[in-house]
Amino acid sequence: SITVAAESSAGTSADSTAIASFLSQVTATDNRDGRVTVSNDAPAIFPMGVTTVTFNAVDSSGNRAQPLSRTVTVYDADAPVISLKVLLW
Repeated sequence: SITVAAESSAGTSADSTAIASFLSQVTATDNRDGRVTVSNDAPAIFPMGVTTVTFNAVDSSGNRAQPLSRTVTVYDADAPVISLKVLLW
């Protein structure tokens, strides 16, 4: 699982370096096919909070691996900014 700071109020893109690296590190192998393609249900934008991502793999014979689930937690790392409006009389 991974925790990342939000890029915007919408959350963090799946293309961000940290999340893309995290998603690409999941691999699957098979004694007949060797390396097998892994798919996942990651959203394009991870919203604030915890999102569960499920990874799946199917070999050329149709055998499915046990799904693997991990979480991506996106948090707000930006402190609020206080400003003062000056009224001119």
